[in-house]
Amino acid sequence: MTLDDDRGRYATKRDRLARLARLVSILQAHPEGMRTADIATRVGMSVRTVYRDLIALQDELRLPVWGDEGVWGIDDERAFLPPLKLTQGEAMAVVLAAR
Repeated sequence: MTLDDDRGRYATKRDRLARLARLVSILQAHPEGMRTADIATRVGMSVRTVYRDLIALQDELRLPVWGDEGVWGIDDERAFLPPLKLTQGEAMAVVLAAR
């Protein structure tokens, strides 16, 4: 394997990660869900790739993705923790405790 092969492999992984991150942000922006064709149009992917990425979010990343009659969404309340509102002292205590 050459250096160029490694770069290509990692670029592909970055591209997939970017697609998955973009898919999550789109689903978060539409809590009512979206049709796969609309998602595909919005991100410039094929419908097949959207389905594959939705399954990857569900199976590989264990995000609570739901699908109902062709409309897909993400259960935002179960997927991500709410943001923490810490004072500067509290934040420093968390950082120091993690070390």
